[in-house]
Amino acid sequence: MEKLRRLAILPAAVLVLAACQAGDTGGIDSLDDLAGQTVCVGEATTYLFWIEGTLNLPEEAGEIAEVPEGVVATTLPTDIDCAEAWRGGRTEDFQGWLTALPTAQGAIDEGYPVKLIGEPVFYEPLAVAFDASVEDNDSLVAAVDQIVADMHADGTLTALSEEWYDGVDLTSQEGGDEPASESGGVAACASGDNDGHLAAVCEAGVLIVSTDPAYPPQSFLNESTGDYEGFDIAVATEIATRLGVDVEFTDPTFDAVVAGSWGGRWDVSVGSVTVTEERKEVLDFTQPYYFTPAQMAVFDDTAE
Repeated sequence: MEKLRRLAILPAAVLVLAACQAGDTGGIDSLDDLAGQTVCVGEATTYLFWIEGTLNLPEEAGEIAEVPEGVVATTLPTDIDCAEAWRGGRTEDFQGWLTALPTAQGAIDEGYPVKLIGEPVFYEPLAVAFDASVEDNDSLVAAVDQIVADMHADGTLTALSEEWYDGVDLTSQEGGDEPASESGGVAACASGDNDGHLAAVCEAGVLIVSTDPAYPPQSFLNESTGDYEGFDIAVATEIATRLGVDVEFTDPTFDAVVAGSWGGRWDVSVGSVTVTEERKEVLDFTQPYYFTPAQMAVFDDTAE
């Protein structure tokens, strides 16, 4: 159980299509071959939105592949539960699994009979999120956005991605626009020239960050040390350092984060939150700090 849970690394989009039984791929060699099939996804995820035809990513995310006709979704609490269901013998409930590319690759690395096919279906932008209901939030949003831009420009985000994702740089979108390298000068806490939510964070001396510790290497709890670790944790810690404050983590449910109206319980979310047009109604976002490609895979009946 624990080993497979460590494969669920990103709440982003990649299509993992595996046949229910060894040697029976049902002729699934392309996205179009999924027509009329059932795909398992996590509840309230962008994977589900894609299948339902309601996924609404910002324009800068690029093109989104069309859903094959007749594809239907079946949901479990998290996308990794779909793989657990297969392993537990529920091989007739669904023919495909929709999840993150690193999750798919992790499954392959662990010996699961899965192979990737084709080009990415779409790219999902993930960004630092803020509660849009906070009236004086603009100063903190601008300051953190500047820091994210600087971390892109000086290579910090690339280095952190390669550290946590086995040498893979997920911080730029293939075929898309590069993240902005600068977003205007914004004073950090050391300048003393701050206002609004930024001033409150500087005065408190700590940035409270929500994250989801159930998805290594994105974010997880090191049981030996009792500390949070992972890519998102490293990004959040660097943001706090550049602001000039300490960092403190909290782990609300993902639904609570994307619903907005946080009630001041945390300042920002650095938890791989996908930017969608609907979420922009309740959340403010920085520019993306990394992207995840949507990738198809099929059952590999040649795997030992």
